[in-house]
Amino acid sequence: MKKALIIGLSGFNLGDEAIAVASYVELKKKYDEVSVTTVNPGTLEKYGIPEVILSRKSISSWRNIFREIKSANTVYIGGGSLIQDKLGIGLLTGVLSFFLQMVILSKILSKNVRTLPIGADELKTKTGKIYAKIATRILGEINLRDEESSDNVKRLASNKTNVYADPAYLLKTSEHIEKNNRILVSLVYENIDFTTLKKINDSLISALKSKENDIYYIAMEKREEDELSLYKKLNIPENKILTPNTIYEAIREIRSSKILIAMRLHALILGHGHTPLLGISRTTKTAAFCKEGHVPYFDLTDLPSELEKVIPVMINRSLSDFEIQKKAASEKTRLANSFFDDN
Repeated sequence: MKKALIIGLSGFNLGDEAIAVASYVELKKKYDEVSVTTVNPGTLEKYGIPEVILSRKSISSWRNIFREIKSANTVYIGGGSLIQDKLGIGLLTGVLSFFLQMVILSKILSKNVRTLPIGADELKTKTGKIYAKIATRILGEINLRDEESSDNVKRLASNKTNVYADPAYLLKTSEHIEKNNRILVSLVYENIDFTTLKKINDSLISALKSKENDIYYIAMEKREEDELSLYKKLNIPENKILTPNTIYEAIREIRSSKILIAMRLHALILGHGHTPLLGISRTTKTAAFCKEGHVPYFDLTDLPSELEKVIPVMINRSLSDFEIQKKAASEKTRLANSFFDDN
């Protein structure tokens, strides 16, 4: 019996959930048994996916992970931005140390270990660079989701890098999705000044509020301290806040909207080619996506002085370039499929 283990951090963020679900669906075509780690019990169970509970501070969880790796033929680590240090880094904190630990443990157990197509940021700390060099050296070959991630890895090590696309591109729904009159907004509170976010939201409302436009907000993060806390602070009415429970609910909300304006990377990925997009870049991963996906965007570090006047211009550009966005999304879907064909 062939068994695969996917080691990731799904649990609270719908982007991580999208990667886990899409990867499980694809790998089940090749393996008899596939299990997936989660930091929040029940997250993947609702999709019928066998869960392995991950708690980095629990000895019993480490024992369980050890057994799961030992029993697997192939270990897939990812996805998301695993090579990054902007959210902190320590022995038991930060995603990069988690990535390194899983790579080392899999190699100690002599397993065939691969990364799902992951993101790699430009690292800012000495510890981050050391951890990344060790992990990439052990792997020898690394799979990445965009060219910018590949360039960042090559600056650190001489690894062979394979550029594919995020597995979330492969998520499908069987139903036909009708378009509505909503403009859907996805904001992020994580490590961003509230004044900046309020300026963006005020500009969006000023630019788009009309009888023809119905503005809604989607929470891609389930924890109260992020989007839900931000939307409350921005005084968004509760009936204008969408809180999808599953990734398929999120897909329906995103793809039924007439326009998506988003900071969350996976909101953009799930809408790419289905809904005209306007990106708000807070990290290199969002900027890289927008450049490769032909999506107009503005950067948090360089907001236009008259943002409310710029927004309609950028939306019109997105509408006129929608066919180009669809072609770019089709190519990304092909690359995501190629990963599972090759691995």
